[in-house]
Amino acid sequence: MGLFDKIKKVGSDFKKDNDIIAKVYRGEELTTEELAFFNEKRPNTTPAEYKQKHDDELTLKKHKQHKIGGLKFFTDERGYYYFSFSKSLTGERYYLVGFEWSGPQYKVTSTTVTTGQDKQKGKKGSTLGGAAVGSLFGPAGTIVGAAVGASGKKKTDVNRKSETTSTQEEIDTTAYLVFVEKDDKRVKRESIKCNTSIAKEINALRFTSEAIAMERPEQQMANEKISVEPEINYEAEAVSPIEEIRQYKELLDAGILTQEEFDAKKKELLGI
Repeated sequence: MGLFDKIKKVGSDFKKDNDIIAKVYRGEELTTEELAFFNEKRPNTTPAEYKQKHDDELTLKKHKQHKIGGLKFFTDERGYYYFSFSKSLTGERYYLVGFEWSGPQYKVTSTTVTTGQDKQKGKKGSTLGGAAVGSLFGPAGTIVGAAVGASGKKKTDVNRKSETTSTQEEIDTTAYLVFVEKDDKRVKRESIKCNTSIAKEINALRFTSEAIAMERPEQQMANEKISVEPEINYEAEAVSPIEEIRQYKELLDAGILTQEEFDAKKKELLGI
């Protein structure tokens, strides 16, 4: 097979694989030939498993990550909070029921600035000059010399000005977020560093009253959606592997996939 034929086959297989994956994402049954092609490309997974993994990844992309006051947590698609270090579809889920904080506190700093300088007027008398006169004119001269030395004057004008200014700077203080586990109703208090800016972020979160969190049935909460998600167009998503690689890169950056998993997926999509 010549080079041109090889390139042509790669392009044909690439399009065929995209079409098959689009059917898998839509949950359609594959023909015997399509299934054989799929298994050749992906021998370690079934179409159902492949679709489930893809659906889970799309769901996880809807989860929101929070980093507030040194605390990392997530909101899932139903509005529950969880604390896994990596995004997960399983595990404990919590209601956020309280925010405990004593309010902003400030550190006051005072600074004094002095401007100007002292001014000296007149001259200082010199007893040395008087002594010199006395040595020339005898005892009387000595008296005169002493008088001259004592007559010198010094005058100082104070020309300084001091100004004190005070500034206040908000400092971080400890606050607590209070959660209730949705199933066993355990109370979880997480400490954070808080200030006015962080308090605004917290108040923008979704809160549930503690009374409701302690009694609310699971089904009622499950029926409440934070937002209506648009219908997924699998045809559009399957057209370009570059777009899929970009999506997997977002999952890598978010900590959902490891570097090894991303590299394997990238090679798979590029047929390397």
